[in-house]
Amino acid sequence: MSRHIAQEPGHHGYSPANPYPYPGHYSQQPSPAYDNQYAQENPNVQQYEDYTYQQGYNHVEQNDWQNQAYIEQGMSNLSFNQAPQTTVQEPQYPKEEQQYYGDWQGQSAASNVTPCDPRFISVSVAAFPSTSAMRVNSSLPFTITTQPLAEVYFDPSLLNSQEQGPLPCVNFGNAGVVRCKACRAYINPYCKFIDGGSRWRCCICGRPNDVHNDYFCDIDPQGERADKHNRIELSMSSYEIVAPAEYMVRPPQPPAFVFVIDVSLRSREIGLLATVCETIQGLLDYLPGLPRTKIAIITFDSLVHMYSLRSTLSRPQMMVLPNLEDLFLPFPEDYLVDLDESRSLIEVLLQTLPSMHANTRNVESALGAATMTAFRIVNAVGGKVLFFTTSLPSLGPARLKNRDTSSSTELKLLQPATDFYKSWGLKYARMQVRADIFLFPNQYCDVATIVGLSQFSGGQLYTYPQYSEAGSSNCLRADLTRCLTREQSWEAVIRVRVSKGAKIVGYEGNFFLRGTDLLSVPNCSADDTYLIEIGHDETPPNGAVIIQVALLYTTSFGERRIRVHNSVLPVVEKLEDIFYYIDLASVINGIAKKALSLCVGTSMQKGREFIQNTCIAVLSAFRKSCGGYRSVQLSREEDYPDCLRYLPLMTLALLKCSAFKESNAITSDARCIAFSNIRSMSPQTLDLFLRPRFYPVHQFSGLEGIPDENGTVLLPLEINATSADMYEDGAYLADNGSTLFFWLGRLISSTFLQSCFGISTLHKVDPNSMQLIPLRSDDTSSILFRLHNVIAYLRSQSIVCQRLQVVCQPVSESKSSAYDDFTSCLILDRTSAVMSYSEFLSHIAKSTS
Repeated sequence: MSRHIAQEPGHHGYSPANPYPYPGHYSQQPSPAYDNQYAQENPNVQQYEDYTYQQGYNHVEQNDWQNQAYIEQGMSNLSFNQAPQTTVQEPQYPKEEQQYYGDWQGQSAASNVTPCDPRFISVSVAAFPSTSAMRVNSSLPFTITTQPLAEVYFDPSLLNSQEQGPLPCVNFGNAGVVRCKACRAYINPYCKFIDGGSRWRCCICGRPNDVHNDYFCDIDPQGERADKHNRIELSMSSYEIVAPAEYMVRPPQPPAFVFVIDVSLRSREIGLLATVCETIQGLLDYLPGLPRTKIAIITFDSLVHMYSLRSTLSRPQMMVLPNLEDLFLPFPEDYLVDLDESRSLIEVLLQTLPSMHANTRNVESALGAATMTAFRIVNAVGGKVLFFTTSLPSLGPARLKNRDTSSSTELKLLQPATDFYKSWGLKYARMQVRADIFLFPNQYCDVATIVGLSQFSGGQLYTYPQYSEAGSSNCLRADLTRCLTREQSWEAVIRVRVSKGAKIVGYEGNFFLRGTDLLSVPNCSADDTYLIEIGHDETPPNGAVIIQVALLYTTSFGERRIRVHNSVLPVVEKLEDIFYYIDLASVINGIAKKALSLCVGTSMQKGREFIQNTCIAVLSAFRKSCGGYRSVQLSREEDYPDCLRYLPLMTLALLKCSAFKESNAITSDARCIAFSNIRSMSPQTLDLFLRPRFYPVHQFSGLEGIPDENGTVLLPLEINATSADMYEDGAYLADNGSTLFFWLGRLISSTFLQSCFGISTLHKVDPNSMQLIPLRSDDTSSILFRLHNVIAYLRSQSIVCQRLQVVCQPVSESKSSAYDDFTSCLILDRTSAVMSYSEFLSHIAKSTS
């Protein structure tokens, strides 16, 4: 039977008639009672000289990864087929968070607490071992994944708050922000009130704090306040705090956007310049923070061009920087202007830029100089810089050469050729500036080097290989729309705290690490995810480990807020108990991110070995600790417990994905792009990337492909990720969250091709040039109508717009790079370098016996 996929709240709509999502409603609402903003997470938030940064997997101290693997809260829905239950009796463990507290000090305070949504905080194992030896013996590295601004919406009718927004907000008023004076943790439902309510004990460090008179309330014999259920911070695990005046060190930052656009010959030829200008102009009314929003526009080829948009001018004025090595900006304020005041000039410039560069023959790129120019324009304010570039930087500072030659080693190609872009990424972060890169490569661009600009400033890399206006512009519009209009924070920092017994030992993601537990994320968005590894400091003293993630930020409306997320893990005494708290999606997420560091720091082979060895180590530890499985060979899916059933499959998927697979067809740029994508993926996004969903689309039955009154589309029944389930006369969509592969069998009917692509045969047709026929407004039932609906709906569920890549079944041994990418999705099949799924299960059975 077919399957409904419910659309989550907060996702932008997507329809065939509207090729990219409408700008979403910006969900951060201004607080009417808010006056003086801007809080600081430590006394010197603007002083950066004493902070340190550690490259790669940011270890605070050394730890043994070879005996660990990753995991997270809850059970994932990794089900290819409904496998029969194993005959071994498994113990049952509580999965609801409110049952995790045991006999720890905050038990009474934790009852009836709204648990933290796993999209805000999730853990690799939803329990914590009582000893360090147990953690090492389990072979499971323990991690926290946090997505502080995740799009999670609450029913306002259930909240005792006058604030409207994605999270309830509390204003402590005269009492001031209630936080521990020792460790600076914020009050939360897991803290206990003592001494008749006059003091409260911090659940992070265990120390008592006095209660302000304006915050006092009597407590009952169980230690609960009478007003607990009326106080957001005592009844909900996630909430926001209005930061009072004493937290301000400068006026709140206005949202500032700097667009740095490639205007070289290639940019003109592929229609990039026109598409970017048109999209930006269409989004001016939807940019967050109006009327405080600021904008600057820079273009570059062999030179850097800036445009004065001062509101007193009659038309924009262009200034060309004559010396790329010695940049001088006399009046930076003329280039970063208020959108509201200079709106007409901005629109004129966006309309005329394509014609201004219509006759260019310039093929050079001064990206390094443009990077420095953008920084000097925006650094006094802070903000977000969006780079649109098509080629290898060839002139000016940090000019690069093609390193992808036969004499270059694989490891060298995965490492930056220069630290220029990394160092400027750090400068950006220090001045509260984020850099996002939109890359349109058709040849070598040295992604390993230029990605440092976005990675170390907390930004994101978007890539559009073989970009064409006809085939890719819709995805560019969609991605740029979400990048500009999604929920986002400004001048933000994140601090993660864990209670006694646990400690933080490493970080992974796109950020600037300031100190041991403070992440600088200048423009944290709803899609940004960070991973934190935790270990043992001592034996947890209270039967639970508390996690608190605090995001200090400025909203687009100029309010300083503190977003607080809290979660709690029970402490378990038996090794076998650990395995039943595993979340497999997070296990794989952690393994993948650690493997990235090994690939870049040592060798690709070390990374691949780590992936496979971790899988075997986890399963070996499980068999040894769980007596009922010691005699089971683990040679079939049915032999595995539910919590580990798909660990071998997902391990195999990792080894076959573009980041880690052993193939000469993968270029260093393609591998670095995959590294960048995985580094910023959430466990759920990575799960889809590794285990694509396959849908047959050569025929539809019933209501498949037809949206209901709520816009939900009934999708065709998924098939397994193997060529054995695909027919030569069929057509299939494979969705991995980044690309929609449209596979066409060599015997596909001419009727289907004519209806969907306007051609009658695949003979001598370039798949890269094939595009779906646009949908007619009067077409409400054809196979093309249903196909457009399925594609649009799949795109609406993703945080990026998946480009449509047509792949034709080869009629000879000759295979395209797109076909090689598609075969990575067939995770059950054997490849030239990796075993099939059945072979891998047999290998594991031998290795763990």
